[in-house]
Amino acid sequence: MLLEPVIIDSLGVLETSEEIAWRAAAVRRRHYRRRGSELSLADCVALASASSGDRLATADPPLARAARAEAIEVVALPASDARRP
Repeated sequence: MLLEPVIIDSLGVLETSEEIAWRAAAVRRRHYRRRGSELSLADCVALASASSGDRLATADPPLARAARAEAIEVVALPASDARRP
């Protein structure tokens, strides 16, 4: 795969602990709204897994809003319509 060296050198794999699961539940409670902020459970785990100084790259507006509200720096990626969150 052409991107494999970039991905392997840039990304790590984190185990999900019970603590992260509880933090994800708290994130979901604070930010999930059926209309207007549709965060998935995976989004909440990503936010709960972030440490101080981490950045989150996303093109998803609800995830970007929740990340900013949680004081997580967002790298805004362009969506298919070229807009950024």
